[in-house]
Amino acid sequence: MALYKKDCNPKYIGLLASERKARIMLERLKEELAKELDFSNIYAPVGLNIGGDTPIEIAISIISEIQSIRYNKEQTGHLTKEWNGIKQSYQNDKMGINKEI
Repeated sequence: MALYKKDCNPKYIGLLASERKARIMLERLKEELAKELDFSNIYAPVGLNIGGDTPIEIAISIISEIQSIRYNKEQTGHLTKEWNGIKQSYQNDKMGINKEI
């Protein structure tokens, strides 16, 4: 939340949370700050789908994701394809596309 209070725009914010929990966190953030927010740089769950369950393997998947974003790689194999849909939904809300009449 502190990042959104400052005039700072990092390329990567990783949330160590399930999609459901991340969605709840973003909704609360949106309500608390009451301003237009850009969620395009938020990744949840963090990491690429490279396999593995150990802390070291998870750390490698997160670093790999950060590296892919640093070099603007588009096909990263993110852990969830749905997350991009969630982010797009927030962007559409921001632009007034999903508003009910």
